[in-house]
Amino acid sequence: MGAIYFALQIAGFLALLLISWYFFDKRYKGKQRSSQQQNDILKHSYPTPEVFVDPADGKTYRVYYHEQTGTRSYVEEYSQS
Repeated sequence: MGAIYFALQIAGFLALLLISWYFFDKRYKGKQRSSQQQNDILKHSYPTPEVFVDPADGKTYRVYYHEQTGTRSYVEEYSQS
């Protein structure tokens, strides 16, 4: 009986671990944008001075702000070199 209880605990822990890993990865990424959506963001929003490097992928992002809706969008900055 003890072995079954222990196996259930291990199975539950592994299930919880897999579920949390799956959702954690999507928490910051959000939806992928099409180039049309990206252009709409750049057209209707203005860039803020906020620029940061995402430690997960090492890419540089700039924050764009849409004044009418108050939404903030994170757009990858491409190097000029």
